[in-house]
Amino acid sequence: MNLILKRYSQPDQQIQKLLLTADPDEQKINEYLTTGIAYAAYYQSSLVGTVVLLPQTANQIELVNLAVIENLQQQVIGHQLLKFAIEKSRLANYSKLTVGTGSTSFNALALYQKLGFRIVRIDQDYFSENYSQKIIENGIHLRDRLWLELLL
Repeated sequence: MNLILKRYSQPDQQIQKLLLTADPDEQKINEYLTTGIAYAAYYQSSLVGTVVLLPQTANQIELVNLAVIENLQQQVIGHQLLKFAIEKSRLANYSKLTVGTGSTSFNALALYQKLGFRIVRIDQDYFSENYSQKIIENGIHLRDRLWLELLL
């Protein structure tokens, strides 16, 4: 699938709605978009996904949001967006790409690990302590965040 990726700084309503599917905290999204590097992915002129990278240090960049339109998930789009994020990070001379994701985000965890990410840390009760609403994913109360990293 040939995606067209366009950089944005302020998401339109459709992109904002998509960002919220990966991170339900609008305030956190707005915060990382102020300094993040955000791209919207289009296929045949339709929005199909988004990816946001956030520089952390001179050597490390974090993938803070990767979202795909619900009816297109479990296809090739997430894989293409993650490969795009890896390549952009390499081209920008970062040596490490990190991502924090929910311990119940099974499909995302599989995707990250297929592309070489390794689990390096668990933040117990991160979602319970940092999100006002209870998050249920795959029928499980999401509490812990897993940190993964890829050496570039």
